[in-house]
Amino acid sequence: MSRFLLSLLVVLAWNCTSPVNAELTIIEDYEGQQGLAVHRLTITPAAEPVPALKHRFVVPLHKRKPGNAATHYLRSLGESSGPGIRWSRLKDQYGEQVYDWCDLDIPMNEIPMKEFRQVAQSFGHYVDLYIRQASECRECVWGLEEMDLRGPEAIAFLLPDIQESRALGQGLMLLSRLSTFERRYEDSIDYIRMNYQLGRDFGKQRFLVCQLVGFAEVGQANQSVIELISAPDSPNLYWALSELPRPVVPMRESMNLEMSLGLRMFPALLDVEEKEHSAQEWTRLVQTTINDLNAASGLLEGAIIPKDKTLAQVTTAGLALFVYPAAKQRLIDSGESSDEVEAMSVSQVLLIDTAREFQKIADDMEKWTFVPYQQRRKIRFPNRSFEDGFGPLLADLLLPATAAAYTAQMRVQWQIDALRAVEALRMHAAATGSLPKSLDEVTVVPVPRNPITEKNYEYRLDGNTAVLDLPFSDGMPGIAWRFELTLAD
Repeated sequence: MSRFLLSLLVVLAWNCTSPVNAELTIIEDYEGQQGLAVHRLTITPAAEPVPALKHRFVVPLHKRKPGNAATHYLRSLGESSGPGIRWSRLKDQYGEQVYDWCDLDIPMNEIPMKEFRQVAQSFGHYVDLYIRQASECRECVWGLEEMDLRGPEAIAFLLPDIQESRALGQGLMLLSRLSTFERRYEDSIDYIRMNYQLGRDFGKQRFLVCQLVGFAEVGQANQSVIELISAPDSPNLYWALSELPRPVVPMRESMNLEMSLGLRMFPALLDVEEKEHSAQEWTRLVQTTINDLNAASGLLEGAIIPKDKTLAQVTTAGLALFVYPAAKQRLIDSGESSDEVEAMSVSQVLLIDTAREFQKIADDMEKWTFVPYQQRRKIRFPNRSFEDGFGPLLADLLLPATAAAYTAQMRVQWQIDALRAVEALRMHAAATGSLPKSLDEVTVVPVPRNPITEKNYEYRLDGNTAVLDLPFSDGMPGIAWRFELTLAD
């Protein structure tokens, strides 16, 4: 019997167990503080499960099945009733409000339950048919060979499956919400597991945009965990959360590949110091590179060269002469002899300087991703202008996404570890009957440290309410969280 059919039988027997609304209130922009989300939870003490890994968000190796998860995902997205189309049909049937039903800001008691159940269950068979199979596979190999992309295709490569996956993650959120509401906690945990795996699997494509979408899907799973934690008598998820990989969505390979984007996009720059060309060929390569740069900036909504051909040629020549003196001096300062540099054509100097300066900037940006976030966020990169050459212009055009991706990676870990801390508090309450006055009192399991500050999360006991803070001062741009936890009577 499929898990979906089993879920239907549970619904038919629903009158035996009354569903309850999770005791959770989320207040966005609390007291006018833009970006501060306060999560007020009435929680029940929850001891460590027996066995400890009874609940998991990762399928153990010995239970994984042969196959490639990417195949199942792509089959699901190719269906005429794929997640994007499915959501569109649901909107036509139930109205725009259907999109809000994934949002924890909307309490379950404010949602028409008959319609909500129909919407959530419309994803059930689809998830069982494709997504469950994908989430249990031994590997996920997309086979895109991203490192071989050259020219404009390096940034214009289409990834239609990525946005579709977000719609799928929303469907999993609906199923998790329904399961939590009906106290089918094991089912809820399973849907959350699939959402975490969804983000991890789609994040294996070596494009930073894929990791950004993966982080968003992990964020969806985190939201579902919050609702489950607040549900009466829900199991403790400390070890389930602890088992998630760190980082939950790796991006080292994508970051490394992103740093070569400028050189891969303009192949003339890849081996410019090993090539020998005539002066005319060097000039042609500069014109081609600047034209490609302009095309790229157009794709990225920032064209720098006029579209008129004659005006573009004049502009290109003017830019080249403008940056040449500084480019020549940089080559000399780097150790090239003055005679060798003077013997080069203007175009050769410009291409060599562009490749070197781009690589220097890319290396400076990448190296700071190897250190803890708290150290990296103190670094301020210098402002650059046209006088600094085409390399910095290329870097400014193509590399800004790296900082956003690194921040997004830290944000989801910051939140996951906070959820682990909440579960440590619930475990402590199960052992002692009360919430601790400080995190140091918690000894049943290690309380996670804030991965940004590398110190304990800010915590206090305010009367009967435990307050765990993730403040703005941690450095997440425009985002702060607070958990206010009260034990159920």
